[in-house]
Amino acid sequence: MSEVSLLDLPPVGDTTTFSYITQDKSMPLLADGRASYKWLWAHAISSQLYNVPEAATAFNAIGFHHNEPGSRQLGNSFRFLVYVDGDEAFASKPLSKSGNEIAINVPLPKDAKTIELFVDPLGDLNWDMAIWADPRFVFSNNPTPSTAGK
Repeated sequence: MSEVSLLDLPPVGDTTTFSYITQDKSMPLLADGRASYKWLWAHAISSQLYNVPEAATAFNAIGFHHNEPGSRQLGNSFRFLVYVDGDEAFASKPLSKSGNEIAINVPLPKDAKTIELFVDPLGDLNWDMAIWADPRFVFSNNPTPSTAGK
């Protein structure tokens, strides 16, 4: 099984109504009990669209609520959504406090063309800081995956 980091691929579209979407390869975050140098920080409402690499069989990430160090803000609820070719493929439970992690595991159909990562604010936009840690495409049967979109 091989993998390609989502952060090694260019987004084909992104939108946000508050703050920004970024990636940081220099500062590690602790996700799933290990240091992650590849992550996206997104403030709800946010959306990023990517082409699905040829032969990808799944998309995986660790999602969690993040507050700035020393912040007293606990954040409001939001949830992670993943759309494949415009159809909802994953919806997390609401996350409402820092430290909560959720595994995001999305099987991809053979003909998948696009994937959208969406952070839903569930009404209130204050302090809805989401992290997509180690976002990656998984290839079950292809040792050298193509990173070109379909």
